[in-house]
Amino acid sequence: MLFPTCCSNAASTGQADSLIAAHKWFNLAALKGRTDAIPLRREVAEMMSEIEIAMAQREARAWMTAR
Repeated sequence: MLFPTCCSNAASTGQADSLIAAHKWFNLAALKGRTDAIPLRREVAEMMSEIEIAMAQREARAWMTAR
């Protein structure tokens, strides 16, 4: 379920909010054992600022905490 969501976000417009969402979902997918999400998360991160990566990591932690 997580992996299709992150792929969908990654394929969107490339705007900062889409990149943040994609990174968050790739991060969550990787945490759930999807090793194929790791290089994709890295690729998305290359297009992001450090602040955007931090925002994505915060969102991923919040998502994990809520579940």
